[in-house]
Amino acid sequence: MTGWPDDFMADRFYPGALSPERWDWYARQQAADDRHSVLNALAVLIGIDLSSQLPKVRPPVLILHLDASPFIRVAVATQLHAGLHDAELHVIGYAKHGMPFSHGRDCAAILRRVLDRRFPD
Repeated sequence: MTGWPDDFMADRFYPGALSPERWDWYARQQAADDRHSVLNALAVLIGIDLSSQLPKVRPPVLILHLDASPFIRVAVATQLHAGLHDAELHVIGYAKHGMPFSHGRDCAAILRRVLDRRFPD
């Protein structure tokens, strides 16, 4: 697993998106992952199609997606949005697959605005 960060950090973050300390921390965490757990999670995700279940989802859904994932295109998030009864889609700019880590404050601010608008009291 020690080579995994070397191969995938550029897929997760733009250059300069993280401080050197945060970059190193994330790379260390990724290298410490259990290979079997990662492969098992990947096996579950690849090829699964739950689109037929989307009409059954009734609670409001907030979709936060990144503009430059090498793994999940914006079109996938757009299709998800279109298939949900009550959903909002926000595409975060200058973000790759590590968006929750690199753009956590942006994601939190969007969530706060959505919650304030939907539940004003």
